[in-house]
Amino acid sequence: METYSSPSRPTLSRRASRPALMLGLVGLVVSIPLWSDRSLGSGPTLARRLDDAPAVQTPPGDSQDKDDQEMARLALRDNCLICHSEEMVISQRLTQPQWKAEVEKMVGFGSPLPPDQTDTLITYLSEQYSDSTPSALPARIRYTQALEQVKPTTAEIPPHGSQADQGATLFATHCAACHAPTAQGLDLGPNLVEVATLLRPADFLNVVRTGRHRMPGFQLILNPDQEKDILAWLQSKRYATDP
Repeated sequence: METYSSPSRPTLSRRASRPALMLGLVGLVVSIPLWSDRSLGSGPTLARRLDDAPAVQTPPGDSQDKDDQEMARLALRDNCLICHSEEMVISQRLTQPQWKAEVEKMVGFGSPLPPDQTDTLITYLSEQYSDSTPSALPARIRYTQALEQVKPTTAEIPPHGSQADQGATLFATHCAACHAPTAQGLDLGPNLVEVATLLRPADFLNVVRTGRHRMPGFQLILNPDQEKDILAWLQSKRYATDP
């Protein structure tokens, strides 16, 4: 749920091949690329677990009822997993004040969590992942597998003849309401400028087509060339600290 003035973001220029950026992309395994549904482990992501698993049973004496738990689970899925992996969430063992500080910090950083769900989510996290909850075993993956999930596949605009100016018009029509005309994010949609997944066109275009969490898919609205035009425009953008 990563207002601040100058966030650190991976670039899309030729520097993408430099070791520093490669290390930064490998580091994204910890918090998962913006548009990727992959987690460190081979099991389902927390988003799928939250969808498929029954509601967690609250031990006697805890404050949340089943309706509040369900609301919190959906808030976690729809607002926190936009940026974070399941490991980042379920590995935490924090007290209630610490969870409150973390949630409020992420809201300050731009998380779209609605205000009326904040307390419910804090209570849920502090009950399910408290400082007294036994620690979960960390998921493991080989370095080569981790690198394969995040390394750039290309830093070039797709070769179909993409035109960034056409992509700008399409983005303004279909995407700007959530991601801002500058593509640097609003309450409902995160920043899309200079994010690492733009160097992995297949991952990016898959989410454009099928959607993710609260974002709808556009496969019935945009044709493949139009999708690539949008990608071309985003790849041409550079993050502005004073948009």
